[in-house]
Amino acid sequence: MDLQLGHRVRIMLPSGRISTGTVRFLGHLQGEADLHLGVELHAPDAAHCDGRYKGQSYFECKPGYGAFVPFHKLLMAWE
Repeated sequence: MDLQLGHRVRIMLPSGRISTGTVRFLGHLQGEADLHLGVELHAPDAAHCDGRYKGQSYFECKPGYGAFVPFHKLLMAWE
């Protein structure tokens, strides 16, 4: 399966916690070499964002419901 926007995913957050959400961005972030996922989380995480990274908006979601993780932190994906 090719990962696409709208797919549901299980990811490992930078904190080490496992979370699920929906892919809203797939690509390179400003200043980062690795491919990243922008994920709208199904449950809020206070340590995370609203779809912005270093002041640039990559997708929209409620504050605390967004996360950016490197592609290698993807654990599972489904449609």
